[in-house]
Amino acid sequence: MSVQSTQSQASTELEIWKAFFPATEVYIRTVLDCARYWVDENVGLRELFFFMSVATADSLRAEKGINDPRAPLNADLNSVRESLYALANIQGTFDPFLPTAYYKVRFDTKSGRYLMNICLNYKGRVHLAKLNGLVKCVTPALVCKKDKFTYNGKRMAPEHTYPQLAPLSERGDVIGAYCVATRPDGEVIVTFVNQNELEQLKSMAESQEFHQQWPAKMLMKSAINQAEREWYTKEMAPVNIEHEPLLRLSGTKALIEPFMELLNEQGKAMDKFAKIVAYAMTFFPDSHSAREEGENLLMMLASNPAMQKCKSFSIARALLVASKYRISLSKTKEQTYTTILKSGVHTLEIDLMYQGMRDIAFSGITNTSREKVTKLQAELIYSKDRVLFDPSTNIPHVMEQDLQDRGDLLGGFVVITRSEEKEVIFVSAETMAKVADCSKGNVKSTWPKQYARKTLLRQTFSSWL
Repeated sequence: MSVQSTQSQASTELEIWKAFFPATEVYIRTVLDCARYWVDENVGLRELFFFMSVATADSLRAEKGINDPRAPLNADLNSVRESLYALANIQGTFDPFLPTAYYKVRFDTKSGRYLMNICLNYKGRVHLAKLNGLVKCVTPALVCKKDKFTYNGKRMAPEHTYPQLAPLSERGDVIGAYCVATRPDGEVIVTFVNQNELEQLKSMAESQEFHQQWPAKMLMKSAINQAEREWYTKEMAPVNIEHEPLLRLSGTKALIEPFMELLNEQGKAMDKFAKIVAYAMTFFPDSHSAREEGENLLMMLASNPAMQKCKSFSIARALLVASKYRISLSKTKEQTYTTILKSGVHTLEIDLMYQGMRDIAFSGITNTSREKVTKLQAELIYSKDRVLFDPSTNIPHVMEQDLQDRGDLLGGFVVITRSEEKEVIFVSAETMAKVADCSKGNVKSTWPKQYARKTLLRQTFSSWL
């Protein structure tokens, strides 16, 4: 399989992107030119495709559609370039599995233009600090009136006792939040944010909707954001992660032609998807995995007419993110699942199943300053269960007292093992219920236990990495 340089592909890349994205040619050229801001330009192209996919979907779903002046595809080009330069430098991503960046488009009264600005979300801030070798673990928590809390200063973790799975309302009013960051050398940094500061930060938020829907999460996010500046009081020691250069494959369309012929013989005309799939296949590390996953995607399209109505960029994005994390679209491997978002326009959405989350964590592909995950244990806790805590590790041991009826769901926990180090993360039933309220479909009512377990894993996934 021959390899083509990014430079020789420039004109072809432009024509392909013009077919994917309903932006002006100058907008697309500007975005493509930003690939040079990444050390590996092909990695940059992949990240820019994720950005364009989100920007295009948001533009198509804007109040006035693609012509809405506030749509990201209509933002000032200089601000787009500056934003993408920032995206490369802060190592953020818009990929659907682990999005760590977001953009804002605001009207600037001085220039009379809509300007774009890309920032890291709180998960992205933590991830960047880990990549810079500043922290290896970040744990936020809320302090409520009924909790037992003793502050031990900035260099020692506080003593904090509270029922881990209790609804926030049972713990009394929130009186503060704190963030414990541990550096790779074991040094501890504690940042405490009092109630007045939390209220101030909340009032400054652009949208109050998230604070109303996710009060606990938004307050802990505020604690992390306030703590971040203290992490950078030490010289950075970036983690040295060696990656093979991403060499684009050529001739990918020829790889899937025999399979396309078989589909055509079965009366499943997939010719219009050949270029879409072949383009995304060029980002795979080898021809074998490219062909395998390209055929998996074509099979999904052939068996699901509704999926064929999805925007082409969203179809290609599914294959691109599979190439990035080296996981499969195959239903047999149970690593990913797809849904169709029908809000204004149809887009193919892809997400991880437990197997996919586990395989990414075990692979070390997102490794930062922490050791690779070697074991994961997830447990649900019900009201009739007996729970014992290991005094040395605080790891719960669940003893099911009644296998037929375990009572009401209280929540769950995940134990993350890295070599000899163990970390426990709890998720309350209250949080699970809020996630369920935001979800679509009847899985949560048909398979409540399985849905609760999936929610538990999804809510803790970013902490595994």
